[in-house]
Amino acid sequence: MTDSNIALEIAVPALNEEAVIGETVERLRAELLRLTPSHRIVVVDNGSRDATTLRARAAGAAVITLGEHGKGRAVIEAARASGARIFGFIDADLSADPRDIEPLYRALERDECDIAIGSRLVDTSLVTRERLRTLSSVIFNTFRKTLLGISVKDTQCGLKLMNERGKATLSRCEETGWFFDMELLARAEHEGLRVHEFAIRWEEHRYVGRESRLRMVRDGFGAIVAMFRIRRQIK
Repeated sequence: MTDSNIALEIAVPALNEEAVIGETVERLRAELLRLTPSHRIVVVDNGSRDATTLRARAAGAAVITLGEHGKGRAVIEAARASGARIFGFIDADLSADPRDIEPLYRALERDECDIAIGSRLVDTSLVTRERLRTLSSVIFNTFRKTLLGISVKDTQCGLKLMNERGKATLSRCEETGWFFDMELLARAEHEGLRVHEFAIRWEEHRYVGRESRLRMVRDGFGAIVAMFRIRRQIK
């Protein structure tokens, strides 16, 4: 099957995820098979020092291996390499429920949007998360709307799908770290792409013993710096 014949490709950025990556690939495959037999899962190993690549391949995923860290770098490289008609990505910890890929995929199939994004803020009753993190997201998004003018509620949710137009925009992004999502959506809005936001189920700690790598104070400051950087980039 050539890239152009693949209906749906999901990239999974992964850094030292040997403990969960096999199960993540298996869960994703079960959901994607319900949507289309024409799918591919690509794990992007961005600098792991463990057996992430080996376990991803053993689970049947394609693998892209990068020597440098950075979630943005991983997702952007996967987008640039993808020939699938619909491309997306999801976090390796599956905090975003893989079952919620379906409404995003169907909306793109019907050409209702160019980018379909999951959101933890459209319906918070679906979200299992510490209240402090939800509050920090609201504050973060207030700053983001002021500085970048992005209209969606939740830029940072780790589940997003897009068509060729959206993928082309993602491929031009320059942010290599956590905040590439903001750049993607700022560019999309600037370019007139249609972005639709979907409420999703979210479980912060789906895998027992696995903690988020985000740190609110450090990454909150980094986000504000990134907002100013992105604003310069897209003007």
